[in-house]
Amino acid sequence: MKIHLLLIGTELLQGKIIDAQTHWFGQFLTERSLKLESVHIISDSPSLILETMKKLSTTDRLVISGGLGPTLDDLTKKILADFLQVPLHFSPQAKTIVEGNYSRQNRPAPPLEHGYYFLPKNVLALNNPTGFAPGLRSSSSQGEIICLPGVPHEFQSIIKENADELFPKSSTLFKLLNFRTQGIPEEKIFTELCPTLWQDLEKWGEVVSLPHVMAVDVGVKISAQNKSELEQKEQECTDFILSSPLKKYLWHIGQESLEKVIIDEARKRNLKIAFAESCTGGLNTHRLTNIAGSSDVLWGGIVSYANDFKIQFLDVKPELLTSFGAVSSECAKAMAQNLRLKSNVDFVLSTTGIAGPGGGSEQKPVGTVWIGLSSKKETIANHFHLKGNRELLKLRFSQAGLFMLLKKIIEI
Repeated sequence: MKIHLLLIGTELLQGKIIDAQTHWFGQFLTERSLKLESVHIISDSPSLILETMKKLSTTDRLVISGGLGPTLDDLTKKILADFLQVPLHFSPQAKTIVEGNYSRQNRPAPPLEHGYYFLPKNVLALNNPTGFAPGLRSSSSQGEIICLPGVPHEFQSIIKENADELFPKSSTLFKLLNFRTQGIPEEKIFTELCPTLWQDLEKWGEVVSLPHVMAVDVGVKISAQNKSELEQKEQECTDFILSSPLKKYLWHIGQESLEKVIIDEARKRNLKIAFAESCTGGLNTHRLTNIAGSSDVLWGGIVSYANDFKIQFLDVKPELLTSFGAVSSECAKAMAQNLRLKSNVDFVLSTTGIAGPGGGSEQKPVGTVWIGLSSKKETIANHFHLKGNRELLKLRFSQAGLFMLLKKIIEI
């Protein structure tokens, strides 16, 4: 099944909102052993929408997101009617769905002339479990076209409710193997470390490489006609990676995030973690609390931004700050160790650095960070000099620290 996604919205092209549909829809299809062939983003231009619809309508499934609301720029239904060369007409099916949607929100249904009730002739309405506007499904000689609201949770809920009918699982089994690496750039992986890696992995399936902040994912999409064959390919491919030079840089096999792996590994070992953050402003704590069940592991965090706060709440000695400064190995160690002694947790990670754009010096330029890590065994501090704007540097400081923490957790 060839599936294409068409996103309609000038606000997407203007950068006012971020495309959330592609990420979710691509994952949804992958889980059903289907593939998203392409994604197109266009403005709210009737002629452009119609032109793009004609180009893509010969596919097995064209999914259109956006333009089903009640405002003047919501033109999808009218353009679909023009494309099908049919009139818009009052749909009793749409009326039933809309009335139910409004009733669910304890709101009166709109009057009968409201646009939600009118659909192109012979087009079916799809229930919207979380919003008001019905989705549309057109099956004709021009192809299968599914029109959905642009609001992400409405887009997703309609697809989920009609998943088996709209996107039946493929008989071919697929799995995306994801090998997560850290500490080596993408270019070096494929040119110096493993020059034939890409070609070698193609033996098992389609290869992808995706750089992240201070990390690189190497993926292989394997397919098979039965579970046994799929498992054999997965084992062979994984064994190959684990016997290659890439193993040294591997921190996880799977799709899970760094913070999720930290929570899982710490939970296995019954460990407690806390953070003493300055330059990261609570980002490390925030990232771990995004993971369900983090309370099993995370004790808490302190954002100790000002020096006086470090002195009062983390017992950092004033003479230490005078002699070495807040951005120093000594301060990072003191922050981590003192909070660990106060909290009696197993690990405390501290961050103190310069995220810029001001505040740097020749000795300590913007991008300088010291990251401390204290355990009952030792207290250490690592120095990094990273690049980027303020927001990116905070994320890179966080990544560097969390990778330090994961390494120590796994060593236990």
